[in-house]
Amino acid sequence: MSGTESDGHGVFCIECSYGNYDGPTGLDALNLVAADMEFPTRSRRVGTWVDLTAAILVWSRKWQARYPILWLAGRRTGSFYVTRTRGEDGSRSGRPNRHVGPAALSDIFKKHLPEKPSQHPWEAAGPSWSNCLLHFSGYPALDGERRQARDLAAVSGLAAISGYRKNNDWTRCMALEMLYMKALQDALSHWPLDEAADSVHENLLDSRMASGLVNHLGFEMLTP
Repeated sequence: MSGTESDGHGVFCIECSYGNYDGPTGLDALNLVAADMEFPTRSRRVGTWVDLTAAILVWSRKWQARYPILWLAGRRTGSFYVTRTRGEDGSRSGRPNRHVGPAALSDIFKKHLPEKPSQHPWEAAGPSWSNCLLHFSGYPALDGERRQARDLAAVSGLAAISGYRKNNDWTRCMALEMLYMKALQDALSHWPLDEAADSVHENLLDSRMASGLVNHLGFEMLTP
């Protein structure tokens, strides 16, 4: 796991490394903005379902308060898949058989994490995703999974889920993500995350620079 430590609202990035992929992901654009705006980031590479589950649990149980923005970074080819098992040589090279989208994260949350924090002082409150934002970076995770995204937000308490409905032009996607993260960090300096998310979405739609990219890429932000 790698990371940078600084001020601001942190971003925990989970990168696709299926098949030992070592090309560009959404983390590249994220790091450029993080260096400019000085907010903390951490990253973890995953290639199997076990890797993905472990990364989600580590973020949820250890890093969520410091890094309330969860960034799932797909490959340049516009996809994020994991395989159920590692290859015989221990590599992440098995046949991909699970798309990492809202339905996949909902499965992880329901199996490993409580739906709500404890309501009683004598019970240990489990991890929840309230006051967090989830972004699917660089691939059309919301294509056909908008209902699952809303279900995930409802069961986890996420303040917002953002991502794309269309197969992406990688360069334009990274350009939008840099504008998006800069606007989000600016808004978080004034408002809590749920209010900041609404403000950022409106600003992107109103922006001459960003609105065309939003429409071209099918960018959406889903809030409760």
